[in-house]
Amino acid sequence: MIRTETLRPSGLGTIDVRNPNNLNHTTNWATANSQIDEESPNDADYFGIFSDSSVLSIFGRRSFTLPNVSLVGIIESVAVVFRVQGHHPSGHDVDHYWAKPILYTHGAEYTGNEYHTAQDVWATCTQTWTANPNTNQPWTWDEINALEAGVSLWTLGVSTAAYSHMFCSWLCVVITHITPAGNRAQLICLMF
Repeated sequence: MIRTETLRPSGLGTIDVRNPNNLNHTTNWATANSQIDEESPNDADYFGIFSDSSVLSIFGRRSFTLPNVSLVGIIESVAVVFRVQGHHPSGHDVDHYWAKPILYTHGAEYTGNEYHTAQDVWATCTQTWTANPNTNQPWTWDEINALEAGVSLWTLGVSTAAYSHMFCSWLCVVITHITPAGNRAQLICLMF
């Protein structure tokens, strides 16, 4: 039977990169995991980056720990689902902000596709991996229990005092797996 397990951030992870490397152009960066761990999206609660006339190009990458699971079965896929919003003073220039999902596995960082959103609109994005990007093999439960997931955010301002941003309000990891058929094999053995 195909099942899904949803994992939400349980703490701050290994990846914590900001350029510039300070908190001056971030929002709720130090408490990011508590901003995005709800069961359903809460767009009033977010973390992210912003630019202004002092620093035009801003990026940040943040990963999060996930709770351990005690499941069995074959893992079909791992999906990072996240919700982001971008803003740029030009109004609709989505080339000036983007977000990418992050996986941290086997001590290495892997990013997914670049997602652009409509101006000032919250968008839910999903990236699915059917194999571990480090091993190119099917996922194992040990890898799931060591996995971190996150998001990379980027925004480019303009040479005026105008403000641009990229925010993330929600993130989860959905594990799709096939569960064993239960005790069916034991029943067949008992019948003989």
